[in-house]
Parts: sequence; C-alpha cells; structure tokens
Amino acid sequence: MQRPYRRYTVDTLDIDFLPTKKKAMFRSVVVVAFLLCLAQTMAKPKVCPEGKPLVQCFVAPCQYASCPAYPNAECVNDYCGGCFARFYVNRKEVTKNCASII
Repeated sequence: MQRPYRRYTVDTLDIDFLPTKKKAMFRSVVVVAFLLCLAQTMAKPKVCPEGKPLVQCFVAPCQYASCPAYPNAECVNDYCGGCFARFYVNRKEVTKNCASII
C-alpha cells in the first residue's frame, strides 16, 4: 500500500512552538523565501555557443573588473568558456578598448 502524499503548505507547517504574533511573520518569511527560490529556478538558463561550456566562477567577473577607458561602461558577467567581464557602452561591446585610456 502506498503512503499518501502529504502536501506541505504554509498552513501545515508545524510552528506551534512560536508565539501567536510571530507565526504570521514566520509564514510571510517562508512565502518570500519560496518565491525567491522559484524565481531563480525559473530564470532562463544561459546558453553558450557550441564549444564554450558554461562554467561556474568563485566570484562574479565584474566584481573586480574595471574599464578605465570607459568608466561608465556597463559590466556584464560572461561565464561561457571561462570567467569573463564584458563591458558595454550603448549596447556596443568596448571590452577590447578598456585598457587604452582615451
């Protein structure tokens, strides 16, 4: 005989140990955490070109990268084939010119 599937919801959480006032706050935190997790799970996965595998980096490449030639350039993390920081100005990539100051 199969065990019946128990569906857990915010209302079925065993939180009787909490004072009444804190139960509502706890439920809210659980709902927000669930929604954040769901949003990350449903995010469109990054697709890399063939021959460039998607890699995981210890830190985001843009965290320590800079573009002296274009200080206002937008930095975009690129995880295809390595950990790269790509810089853009008005949607045009300027990464190759970052080292040379204009």
